[in-house]
Formats: sequence, C-alpha cells, structure tokens
Amino acid sequence: MLSQRGIDVVEATYVLGELPVQPAVRYDATPPLGAPEPAACVRLPSQIPGGVRVGVMEVTELRLDPATVPFAETAPAGDTRAELRGWSRFADGREPDPLALLYFNDAIPPATFMIGSTGWVPTLQMSAYVRSRPAPGWLGIRMTANLVADGMVDESCVLWDSAGHVVAQATQLARLRFPDDHT
Repeated sequence: MLSQRGIDVVEATYVLGELPVQPAVRYDATPPLGAPEPAACVRLPSQIPGGVRVGVMEVTELRLDPATVPFAETAPAGDTRAELRGWSRFADGREPDPLALLYFNDAIPPATFMIGSTGWVPTLQMSAYVRSRPAPGWLGIRMTANLVADGMVDESCVLWDSAGHVVAQATQLARLRFPDDHT
C-alpha cells in the first residue's frame, strides 16, 4: 500500500511463482504481432511533438510499425484502429528479464493516441501477467484500446520475445482526454 498524506493512493497485489524458460503452449488464440522487423519501424524520440520530453523514452528504444505511429499532423480517419505495434528494448542494450516485462507492458504510448487522445493517460487499474522468461533480443509489443467511453479506456498489451513466444500480457483501465472534451 502506498499512502500520501494519510490517504491510501496505490494498492498492489502480487502472485509469484516459478517461470518456465519456454512456455508449454496448449492453445493460443492471440493474433500474431503483424509488425515489420525493427529496422523497418520508426524509432520514437524522447521528445514528442509540442516539445514535451518523455523520460521513459530516454531509457527505452521503442520502434513502431509505420502504420501505427501516433502524433500525426492531421486528425485520424474515422476508421483508424486504436492500436500500436512494434518492438521495444532497453536503450542501453540490456537484455529483458521477467521483471523488465512488467516495465515494457506499460512503457508504450497509449493506443488512443491513434484516435486523437492527448496528454497523460493515468492508469486506474492494471493487471499484468508474466508468462515465461524472455529470450534475449527485441520484444514485440502490441497495445490495443478495446473500449473508449466516458473519459476512460481499457487497453490490452501483449509482449512477444525474440523467439516469437507470448511472454507477458497486461490489461488496464485508464482515464484519458480528447481535444474536444469540455470536462
């Protein structure tokens, strides 16, 4: 429990156990990543349009599929999918480990940037699942918004290791805003 001025502001519950080196998959309906190789993707800088510096991007190398790069100069088309996909790793070359998977599940811009949301998207609730130890190399990453309503979004994130195994997943409920919001 994390408290501030005597008020509980964060609560966390952990369930821990042994992680397999390689998952023993019996069934997997997870759609494939569908992103080009990292060299064909666009590296996001640590400073986004408008001059805002995003510190997490200074320690993370995030390369997005060119079809899912947010921050376009024009408004998104009505049929734009709220999804980001690509590749991520530590900027210093350190290999991912199970603890790093918790970080990478959340170290990506919100998928709602693709449909015009703006600014910080604070997490209200998050569940993360670390499935197995990641193989060395890039992590494939897909962040998808499922429902955007009443100033909130639920998103899901899937991480693949360089061997193509799903190694982590997360779901979260977050607040968000759009330029035309008047609340």
